[in-house]
Amino acid sequence: MVWVCFIFLFSKIKSSFGRYEPPQPFSEGLPESEIVFSPYDPFFAHGTTKKTIGFIDADGENLEVVFFNIAGGSAILWPRNYLTYVNGPRWNSNGDELVFTISDVSPNVRVIDSDGFMHGKDCVDIDLAGYHLEFNDDGSVIAWISELNSGYEQLAGSEISDDEQLIVKYDVMSCQVIEKLKVPISAEYWLHDINLSKYYLSVMILDTNKSRFNMLERPYKTLLINNETGDVKEFIGVHPSQSDDGTLLAYFDYSGYLVVENLLDGTKKILETTITEDDDFEFICRPGWSSDNQWVIFNDRAGDIYKLNIKTKEMVYITEGFCPDWR
Repeated sequence: MVWVCFIFLFSKIKSSFGRYEPPQPFSEGLPESEIVFSPYDPFFAHGTTKKTIGFIDADGENLEVVFFNIAGGSAILWPRNYLTYVNGPRWNSNGDELVFTISDVSPNVRVIDSDGFMHGKDCVDIDLAGYHLEFNDDGSVIAWISELNSGYEQLAGSEISDDEQLIVKYDVMSCQVIEKLKVPISAEYWLHDINLSKYYLSVMILDTNKSRFNMLERPYKTLLINNETGDVKEFIGVHPSQSDDGTLLAYFDYSGYLVVENLLDGTKKILETTITEDDDFEFICRPGWSSDNQWVIFNDRAGDIYKLNIKTKEMVYITEGFCPDWR
């Protein structure tokens, strides 16, 4: 009886302190490295880790793997970290802020600003997909809002038909919806890898009637929606990623080749990668673009990161990790 009372009292005290997260993980601001990545794959077993996020230069030099708490217990009473690594980190267009998600902990999105401060703990869940977020040009985060989201009613605010899905521009700094976009995608699909440029909205969708781990079923495809006309182009492709200027689209086909399409004239280039048709694309993330649109960076199933020149087809190993993005 004494132990029961002690455990109950301890849990009450612990909960009063809440989760401990450092308000400023980077006291001197974000590292200057060009490449950011996750040290672990998106399905890494949760628990205490010693790696939170990684940085490295595009030439493979100056590797820096940083550890800090994202979610855990009280800083005083409950030091065990339930989750201490990021999923799918992405730079904003200026390269001075980072967005990433965390799994199975609510709220699930964080932004680190140029001064190294972390934001988002006071927001609601804004993306059920988990690790496929992207910054918009105005600094907001592009996110898919599902009816399964804990914050759906607060974020949606209006009826969504079975033939529509809701995408929002969300300001993680203020925890506010900036704009809502209804897109013509059936409710039977899950949305991933959402990119919004001045020309197109590109989004990878998962058919929930198929297994996302069985690539033979071709569970993913990509939609390209014209921002001006609303016209929708549908094709087989995985992890689409638009260049910062919106003129190029990179995605993988199911054989593991990288397809780079010029969205202005429709021409395509097919580039060989280290990904094969036998790989599980759930462990592969969308490629990141260099600022000059000459290179993309990607990870393969083994957790190796490469940069690939889209003109010369030169491929260079960078480091181990997942979900890299180029500043």
